[in-house]
Amino acid sequence: IPAFYKDCNYDGYAIKLGIGDYNLNALTARGISNDDISSIKVPVGYKVFGYDSDNFTGNYITLTNDNNCLGGWDNSITSVRVRANGVTGKNGTYSIKNRNSGKYMDVAGGNTADGAAIIQWNGNGGNNQQFTLTDVGDGAYRINSVASGKAIDVYGASSNNTSKVIQWTYGNGLNQHYILIAVDNGYYKLKAAHSGRIIEVYGG
Repeated sequence: IPAFYKDCNYDGYAIKLGIGDYNLNALTARGISNDDISSIKVPVGYKVFGYDSDNFTGNYITLTNDNNCLGGWDNSITSVRVRANGVTGKNGTYSIKNRNSGKYMDVAGGNTADGAAIIQWNGNGGNNQQFTLTDVGDGAYRINSVASGKAIDVYGASSNNTSKVIQWTYGNGLNQHYILIAVDNGYYKLKAAHSGRIIEVYGG
């Protein structure tokens, strides 16, 4: 997720901020002093708005890539918004096929309960291999199983590598939102909005 540095060239103290709104009080509570940001790393799938006044007012800068020294914006940012920056216009129901294995995202055993595992399996056309994408803003999507109506969820909102992906009743948490990132040839990555981690078939 985006990282904000005290000095140019990504030096000095730094803090990471996920999707959300951060006024001056929120920034200082996280260890960022007023007008003390000089460089920002913005990973693919995110965009950052930096404002020169509190509460997202005044002039602002928009970043969708890393910036190793903010030039005229050096030491001038007082409030920050972080948003998704994914592919929009993909609302609909899909089967989701893994590029490496050719297998499909699947709710294990067609289970409709909270906590059921999301796995890969040979394609069978079942509703437990069908998922509805709904854009929740800026190219981030909730992904619901057609079979159960439940949302794809990073268990416990963990930000660790190898965290489990399950289905759970939708609660509008960022661990239930996924930023859609185009790769090539009709393939995409699904980046968990809360952590910046990619949904992956463990170990290939």
